Amino acid sequence: MKILNAMLGKGLGGIEQAFLDYTNALTQVGCKVVQIINKNAEIKKYLKEDFYPVSNFSKYDPFTIIRLKKIIKAEKPDCIITHGNRAARILQFAANNVPIISLCHNYSFKQLFKSKAIITVADDLNVKIKQMGYKNVFTIPNMIEINDDIQFIAPQFYNPPIIGTVGRFVKKKGFDIFLKALSILEQKKVEFKAIIGGEGEERENLEKMVRTLQLSDKVKIIGWVEDKESFYKNIDIFCLPSLHEPFGIVILEAFKYSRPVISTKTEGPSNIITDRLNGLFAENDNPQSLADKIELLIKNKELAINLAREGLNLVKTKYSSKVVGEQIMHTVTNILKTLN
Repeated sequence: MKILNAMLGKGLGGIEQAFLDYTNALTQVGCKVVQIINKNAEIKKYLKEDFYPVSNFSKYDPFTIIRLKKIIKAEKPDCIITHGNRAARILQFAANNVPIISLCHNYSFKQLFKSKAIITVADDLNVKIKQMGYKNVFTIPNMIEINDDIQFIAPQFYNPPIIGTVGRFVKKKGFDIFLKALSILEQKKVEFKAIIGGEGEERENLEKMVRTLQLSDKVKIIGWVEDKESFYKNIDIFCLPSLHEPFGIVILEAFKYSRPVISTKTEGPSNIITDRLNGLFAENDNPQSLADKIELLIKNKELAINLAREGLNLVKTKYSSKVVGEQIMHTVTNILKTLN
């Protein structure tokens, strides 16, 4: 099967990572994958296979539509998989009757309704789309590349322990809640250091907040994380403080590198974490709750290690590229059968 995998965003984030993961997973299960990306996309440096770069100046850029039509005519894919509204919207005008299957990564999904099918990354998204009357919707979780023989290596707990978080610096990611939780720990004289990885529009506000809360000697904002393995192996506890999180692929990353996870109980993490089995939940938008859970793991290393071990087991059995790739192939094959 030949699949055109398209993503027209420019940045680095969850959708971009999912695009890369789909190419990898579909290639592993024997598909020929043709990649289309924005010519200015930052993910270019991560692409292992050839790709078509395209411009995208507007919602209905006629030059991009013409170029996409030529690519589709030349490649003759069996279907098109799109990531993000921009790719789904413009490929609707260029598909030449090739069926489009759109990946839904978040709660902005109305642009996807002209697709032949939608694949959501979480059950909550699936339910919301069906409530709006769209029927042909499926759920396949995000994935992570992981070796079957990877071994559990417990966090070593530095002195003081290091708390980490990473993501796009936007308000819904809750990094301000994370900093307020750290301030509570500081006031209680709980020893810690913290590393925040990421970039985005809120960086200046977060840096100011670090100074205002007098956490400059405790907290380091390091920018976008290029070396994920190094990041996770240099922390003891990972926190996801999001106010809204459709999936939470960083949870899988932390699990992969055997780090215990504390997450707010938002949409996506609720599908991944079982509280006190493979992670801990903190109340949403509640710095005190998050601080309490961080303190619990700092003081209870045995619990932290058990959570990390179970997290690794979960990601190996349910969220590996191999396992999820087979789900994608099965779902796409069935979708195409129903359309013929």
